[in-house]
Amino acid sequence: MGVTLKTLRQEIGKDLRECTTGRVDSATAYTLTDADLIDPDESSSLYDRAWVKLFTSGGLASATRRVRASSDTVTGYDPASGTLRWARALDTIPSAGDEYELHTLLSPDDLDRCIDAGLARCHYLDDLEIATVDAQREYDLSAYTYLTSAGQIVDVFWLYGDTANRRQLIPVNWFEVQEQVIDGEKALTLRIRPISYSTATATLVIRHTRPYGTGIWTEDGTACPLRWAKAAALVEVYRYLQMHSPAEDAQRYQQEQLKAAADFTSLAYQYQPRPARRVQHSESHLANYERGVV
Repeated sequence: MGVTLKTLRQEIGKDLRECTTGRVDSATAYTLTDADLIDPDESSSLYDRAWVKLFTSGGLASATRRVRASSDTVTGYDPASGTLRWARALDTIPSAGDEYELHTLLSPDDLDRCIDAGLARCHYLDDLEIATVDAQREYDLSAYTYLTSAGQIVDVFWLYGDTANRRQLIPVNWFEVQEQVIDGEKALTLRIRPISYSTATATLVIRHTRPYGTGIWTEDGTACPLRWAKAAALVEVYRYLQMHSPAEDAQRYQQEQLKAAADFTSLAYQYQPRPARRVQHSESHLANYERGVV
């Protein structure tokens, strides 16, 4: 199993000392109680306006509520009993043993978006197989939403053979990837020279770099190395905090962002693929549809 969004969210939250995890002892639609939160020497304002993310078994996958601010009339956090209280009722009441997260710095939804944005800059090499159409020269790649830039396409091959361990990849003589904006969305089109015989049963293999972020929203998670994923996400987290904090805190988060960016760059040298690319000249006869055969 890969690195899941939940794992990353909790790891980053704990690194920032803003996330507490635990299991519910008992709950109502408006409260949860966990004996591990009991601390009679702590202030009742410790978790004022913190976000509680509850994972309910047999019901909703998760629900998020904000702890009420403690006052003379309301106790959002009771350190004597380990109880948290919120204002909006849950649709599904957690059961004993259900997990929860407690975030004090930023909401888990915002943290998820930062993680996704960070992983969008972490890539791996992947092969995409496309069945060809006889004599067709252009192939629309807009259905593959993770292909957003022509620079992601590393090389294009013809696939020969269908027996395991005996398949061969033969580079096409020439290809071009064209970027277009259609209805406000960027779309890629692959252009090739059709081979001289029927391509009705031929297969193209498009080797490309693909962002790890496309898998983070699945139960299986992503195969991105944990250290690299955390570094990438922290760059975005500090960017977010810098934008939403007072001036003094913003300056501190800016410095932390620079440190996180340096860490990310160092790990990118280790993990980011740097594939060799073919040089193709537009003046080459291989770039001319009307000359020669493949």
